[in-house]
Amino acid sequence: MSEYGSVSDVLNKCWGVVGFSSSEQPPDVNSQDIFGNTPLGIVITWSDLEAAKLLVENGADLNIQMEDGNTPLHEAIEMGEFEIARYLLSKGADAEIRNDEGKLARDLCWEGEWEGIFGKTDT
Repeated sequence: MSEYGSVSDVLNKCWGVVGFSSSEQPPDVNSQDIFGNTPLGIVITWSDLEAAKLLVENGADLNIQMEDGNTPLHEAIEMGEFEIARYLLSKGADAEIRNDEGKLARDLCWEGEWEGIFGKTDT
């Protein structure tokens, strides 16, 4: 059984997070909190693929740059959430975006890990 009846349930849960908690209303799918985090970035840190899918299906920006210039794909790789990372790539996440340190999401992987998890790519 799903923990969420709708994307609103996910956004309401994100509303309780420190960065959004001072807002008078729940965030929308692309809101950024006082730290630059988005609901998608937050649910990635929760290891919540179901919530990530609901956000993406309801218009979450796959390539939005959050704190330190990281995208949701960077965040998923950094957190070791490879299933979420594969999902984001399957939905069109841009693997060529660099963060503020000039790193691509795959640069956050250990040597050979990108190909081992995601397969060989043209990039």
